[in-house]
Amino acid sequence: MKKLLFVLCMGAFLTACGGDDQDKSQGKVREKAKTEAVAPKIKSSAPPVTNATVAKEVDGSMFVDHTRDLKEFELRRSLFGVESLIEINKQQKLDTRELKSQRDDLVKQIKDLISG
Repeated sequence: MKKLLFVLCMGAFLTACGGDDQDKSQGKVREKAKTEAVAPKIKSSAPPVTNATVAKEVDGSMFVDHTRDLKEFELRRSLFGVESLIEINKQQKLDTRELKSQRDDLVKQIKDLISG
């Protein structure tokens, strides 16, 4: 009985002492990081995301084909990367003609994918 009481007391003691494990300086570091460098938001030239999905009914159950969604996601991710590079090159006063042609091609691919 004494062993059980001892174990319960030690458990309560460890629980009470273990609540302040976080370093106090962590909060200050997070606040400083939030106020410092904030990446500029880049407005995408892609058309808005659509909710149109291709659904098929098979034996009374609906199945959605997500291959178009995945392709659209990959194209939009690529477009975001190209637009980011364009902004960086503009800031560094570098030529952006090739990147702009890549952007236009990606926008065209997304529009073609969305339209059918």
